[in-house]
Amino acid sequence: MPLGIRSPFFPMPDRTPPRRTHKVKPHETVRFYSAFPIFQMHYCTFVIIGPEGDPETLVINTLAPFNEQLKVAPYRKYLEQYEIVRMAKHYKLDQHNLHALAERLADWVGWPGGVDRRGLFYTTTLNPDGRWDWYEIGGRWNGYMKGAKRNVISTRALRTSPHLKDHLPCYVVTPGGTWLEHERFFPDGFCSGRIERKPDDLWLREVTEALDQNAECRVVCVDIHN
Repeated sequence: MPLGIRSPFFPMPDRTPPRRTHKVKPHETVRFYSAFPIFQMHYCTFVIIGPEGDPETLVINTLAPFNEQLKVAPYRKYLEQYEIVRMAKHYKLDQHNLHALAERLADWVGWPGGVDRRGLFYTTTLNPDGRWDWYEIGGRWNGYMKGAKRNVISTRALRTSPHLKDHLPCYVVTPGGTWLEHERFFPDGFCSGRIERKPDDLWLREVTEALDQNAECRVVCVDIHN
């Protein structure tokens, strides 16, 4: 059975999780190349909330630190080599002339930048912990958690459910603000990148440990979009 969205490149049916056609060995890195530079998909996320209170309000508070639109204190974001190469090609500059490239950063990314010992950077206030641009309780994953009512279930009931191992999420968020994930996409080129995925048995163990550590809480199934 699928574990939430298995990759950000597989289409998501309206109601049922997608089936994967490519078997991946544990610890295998999966590479992707595409003509599309941006991928936006729906991820099944289990948000653990307290035992009392309105689930919607508690989900809002728990997911707030991971909002992609959240502004943070200015920090330096360093460009990867593939970004530098692409930028240099666009402006017809030498990719090794970082100072010349730095002068174009405001035009390139919309933020001023510079060069230091680590390399070419721009200063931004975008949230480095951003994981979503919008979400919905249930959404395309409505009814995915067996035994839940309105996509809410107690952690004890979910932990002991015989369906848990076949209905795992892609992400888990704890009340303390810990974001756990089964897999993550790392871009390493324009329209290309890799997915690093934990073995299924390890991910099952991480999910059950999170449930055990919050045994008196509840779990909300959320459709995360990013």
